[in-house]
Amino acid sequence: MSSRAAGVVIVGASIAGVRTAQALRREGFDGRVVLLSDESVMPYDKPPLSKGFLAGAAGPDEIALLTEVEADELGVEVRLNSRARRLDLAENLIELDTGEHVDYHRLVVATGASARASTWPVSGVYVVRTMSDAQRLRTDLERGGHLVVIGAGFVGTEVAATARTMGLQVTLVDPNTAPMTRIAGNQLGARFVRLHQDHGVDTRFGTSVLDVRHDHGRLRIDLSDRRHPLDQ
Repeated sequence: MSSRAAGVVIVGASIAGVRTAQALRREGFDGRVVLLSDESVMPYDKPPLSKGFLAGAAGPDEIALLTEVEADELGVEVRLNSRARRLDLAENLIELDTGEHVDYHRLVVATGASARASTWPVSGVYVVRTMSDAQRLRTDLERGGHLVVIGAGFVGTEVAATARTMGLQVTLVDPNTAPMTRIAGNQLGARFVRLHQDHGVDTRFGTSVLDVRHDHGRLRIDLSDRRHPLDQ
């Protein structure tokens, strides 16, 4: 049990959580502010993970949202490796996965979204959500070769574009007819298709992934169109 309740506890240390802590201080709030992060590093901006950071053009310092020095100057207590597991609204308590409890007077939930876990838990399959995810993928991409990107949302299309700038052969697969159709619509989505094709991306839209597996030491991706991008 914490020795004193925090004025404000913010669960989530991405841009929404950090900006909330900064705004509280900017607007004159002088109570205790605790920022809970489930990661082991200080808060950083996530969009560059699939662009500049993945390509090696930006390092951790360039994408930092809040450094230890800045947190100290603001009087914000950043607690790393602190994943919130349960919320007790009646008692104003947050239970961490360590079993510890954090008291609060006011609570801000800024957890954002989580990447969907891979359906195919085999080596060579990556999900890009955290800095460590991007670092592992970059190490692999630096070896060159052929990258298949499953999913043509913001992250997928950015990873595909970044990999092309790094000189890799890239195939982009999505069951929709174009990238980001739910956001951009079919007309703008068709322009995105042409843009990727003009930059050398092999696009497989309207195609689903049936399976990802290792076959005789190679990663094999089975698509609904019966074409296997890594066989080419």
